[in-house]
Amino acid sequence: MASVQTSGGAEGQAPISVDLNELNDEFSLESVQTRPGQNHTTLFGFSLENGQPGVLYHCVGVNGAQFSHYRDAQYFAEQTKGLEPQLIVVSLGTNEAHSAALTMTEFYTNIDALVQNLQKANPQATILLTTPADSYKRRTQANPKMAEVRQTILNYASEHHLPCWDLYGITGPAAFWKKNHLITSDGVHYTRKGYELQGNLLYQALMQAFNDYATHRL
Repeated sequence: MASVQTSGGAEGQAPISVDLNELNDEFSLESVQTRPGQNHTTLFGFSLENGQPGVLYHCVGVNGAQFSHYRDAQYFAEQTKGLEPQLIVVSLGTNEAHSAALTMTEFYTNIDALVQNLQKANPQATILLTTPADSYKRRTQANPKMAEVRQTILNYASEHHLPCWDLYGITGPAAFWKKNHLITSDGVHYTRKGYELQGNLLYQALMQAFNDYATHRL
């Protein structure tokens, strides 16, 4: 077991990196008071890495989250830079489509604010937007706002020269998901197989883009 002692700066600042001399499957942390009056420690999270090549994947998700929530999260964009991401996939929009008060002008502004925050913190990263899969309103009713949300995301990506993966355009209306038993009874969330299908479709799109890049690069 490795024992790690660290002293960080102010909340929300750059993460602390600790290099261990050998691989470990356990470690312990001890908080140390670094200034008078300090009476608590805040741990935002850990990224455990072994130094081997490959894909390092992180994800964050909160039920009910919208672009505006991540825009307003105090440390969100700032702390992403500690991961040194090469690709950031932003997959939001479903909850906005269920907000009766939200206009597409406001939605566009919210997309822009979050993207700018992420770009400022990670100028080296590519930001990939996705459109949400379709879902129902009140369990069974078609939700016309889903199409508006999808088009707003597509418009923003086009106007700001960002890649966009159009899941809504690939799979079409929610009837596709219902017919194939891939959406739950609430008409919004998907079954395990439904989410697996979305993940596999995104993986295939990313790999195709990478293989096309590698082929034409040679």
